[in-house]
Amino acid sequence: MLHRSHASILVLLLGLSVSAQPAGRTVDLGALEERVKRAATRAIRATVSVWNGGGGSGVIVSPDGWVLTAAHVLKKPGGKVQVVLHNGKPLTAKSMGRIGRSDAALVKITAKGRWPWAPMGTSDDVKRGALCLSTGTPMGYLRGRTSPLRLGTVLDQNEHYLRTSCTLDRGDSGGPLFDINGVVIGVNSRIGSSLTKNYHVPVGVFRDKWERLVAGEKIDDVKPPPNGRVTEPPRLRNPVTPWRSTQPVRAAITDVVRRGRQSVVAIESSDGRKVLGTVVAEDGWIVTKASELGRRATCRVGKKRFTLETVHVSRAHDLVVVKVDQTLVPVELSSRPKYEPGMFLLTALATGKTKIGVVGSGPMRIRNLGGYLGASFENADGAGARVKEVKPRGAAFKAKLVKGDVLLALDDQPIKTGADLRSRLRRIDPGTSVVFRYRRGKQERTVTLRMGSRRDTLPKHLAPAPGDPFSRLRLSTKRSGFRKALQHDTALLPSECGGPVFDLNGACVAINLARASRHASLAVPAAEVKRVVADARRAVKKRGGK
Repeated sequence: MLHRSHASILVLLLGLSVSAQPAGRTVDLGALEERVKRAATRAIRATVSVWNGGGGSGVIVSPDGWVLTAAHVLKKPGGKVQVVLHNGKPLTAKSMGRIGRSDAALVKITAKGRWPWAPMGTSDDVKRGALCLSTGTPMGYLRGRTSPLRLGTVLDQNEHYLRTSCTLDRGDSGGPLFDINGVVIGVNSRIGSSLTKNYHVPVGVFRDKWERLVAGEKIDDVKPPPNGRVTEPPRLRNPVTPWRSTQPVRAAITDVVRRGRQSVVAIESSDGRKVLGTVVAEDGWIVTKASELGRRATCRVGKKRFTLETVHVSRAHDLVVVKVDQTLVPVELSSRPKYEPGMFLLTALATGKTKIGVVGSGPMRIRNLGGYLGASFENADGAGARVKEVKPRGAAFKAKLVKGDVLLALDDQPIKTGADLRSRLRRIDPGTSVVFRYRRGKQERTVTLRMGSRRDTLPKHLAPAPGDPFSRLRLSTKRSGFRKALQHDTALLPSECGGPVFDLNGACVAINLARASRHASLAVPAAEVKRVVADARRAVKKRGGK
């Protein structure tokens, strides 16, 4: 393991700006991490969820409850709004003025009290290349989850928009963009077709028309685009390089994980699935993502390829312990007691590359979203569930189930009622193959289908199309239903899961578990990995093996 002195590598150009500072200016990654964590504390406390018929985000910018948000989050000025604080407390509020063309709006908390807030900066202080932080409530407010933090770079700007590399997602609209000191410099507005196309309303837009917004005016109002799509702003100048891609940062993080990279293996199954593995013991034990391990899986160590033997599976973590007949170099799993938002995380890849991100929110249970059949059903006469509707492009549609079919059994277990089937489907992961026995007319049949996701059956005007922000996004098939996982903003591919995550000391603090969404990857804490390995040892001992 490398010690803090090794992690305190001086990195060029990493003050407030990564790529626009004079040559020679330096700061170490450890000091930057502490600065980000301090800013994150203020940022998260001031971030709120905003509900007005639909979900969005906002930021409190005064102790008496003025809230900045995006215009497309709100219906109209004067309406009732619910604001949910970072701790889950709901507050009554009122929609005030809006600037439709700029996508800016103001909300006032009407409940009595003084609220956590962050100060507003000025647009003049924002520079290309400056580090920035974004928060929001992607996918809505989730109890037990703090507002996920993302760290990025101001890539470009003009008087109407800021463009950053802070990866935004659905539900982030109206949430805040901060500078490295935790000062509000913008409001999340929209996203483009790549992960570096994230657009924000500059705080100067609010300042310029503050009195009119407070008075509840509708300014430069425009109708929303058809089908709910938000068009991308005109192309700005060539953006600067995101901070995590600059050469000094890449060099520093590569050095930190130099030893740990020996413990990363590339795994490939006979069906073509690829994933990484983390060596956890000298006697050839490796931990990887269970749902991505296919049949006849192998890994390469040096110039040799070894067949993997399954030792133990933890479905609750989606982890599997496998082994090879070879002495390996293991990571040292660190039982870190705390994963603070803003903590730097380094992901070592089998290719020799390293990716960097920050903790977005700490460890929590990730509830299972379940697979999606793409059909609705009702109780059948007697037992079973009768299909009422089959949605185009869903799993049931692909399996050629039709309205009126009576589903009798799922994986040889009788289906009692429609509610029974719904309950069981929620426990099945997307991508899982299942067998239905069903009756069509007087004839009984069986069909094998692969559970899908709701994304499969979206209407055409909502489904990702070429050029859509979500059309090229590759997510892990199983990305929910984990006993405990932390969220971070590293842009992983599904094939890059299963490998180790290091802190700035070079200690392994987690194992990557899933690419969950546009804005988040998930990792299982090292303490949980230790438990899985210990369970595997006990299971092997009980079987009389080694």
